[in-house]
Amino acid sequence: PPAPALHRAESGRYTWTALICPGVHAKQNEVVLSHERDRSRVTLSIDCGGVHARLTAERGETVLSVAKTLCVTHWYRVWISVDRVAGNAIVGVQAVHDPPAAVRTTSCPIQGMRLPSGGSITVAARPGASSRDHFEGKIEDPAILEGWWASWDGPRISLSDLDVKVCAAWDFSVGISTQSIFDVGSGALHGRAYNSPTR
Repeated sequence: PPAPALHRAESGRYTWTALICPGVHAKQNEVVLSHERDRSRVTLSIDCGGVHARLTAERGETVLSVAKTLCVTHWYRVWISVDRVAGNAIVGVQAVHDPPAAVRTTSCPIQGMRLPSGGSITVAARPGASSRDHFEGKIEDPAILEGWWASWDGPRISLSDLDVKVCAAWDFSVGISTQSIFDVGSGALHGRAYNSPTR
């Protein structure tokens, strides 16, 4: 689907996030979501060793990784938060039944890194002429939010219950009998599912 413009938050803080349940055979790299425009890209992915975030721009690439074994049939909140004003980024993973103290995160400086604004979002694959690095598990509530998270009080909280600005959030339970995916945020940035994924 199309992606929202990211230049309105005074704080300069944004978060890309989703709920995931890994598949049986985790590959080397499975993309949860990718937001890109021109040469700027934010990619959140997993493999058998943990969760990874890549921030790509003309000046280069920053990679953040969190080491954690992700168990099949367990649900996790994964995310990357970026503070453009302070020049910091954090990637995290938290099992839905874990307390905030059990969260795993990694942070690093990202001074001068340009984020994609607008462009497109690809869920469960790396975008391109031939999509690849498909995510083989289950995904719920991929979203872009205004704000910064070091942990979640309720990792499986409904996005509608968060007291934050929702830039875009795709609810796969809406229009479940179709191949359309619907943004429940104010931007109505709807998209389409390909290869008939199970919903």
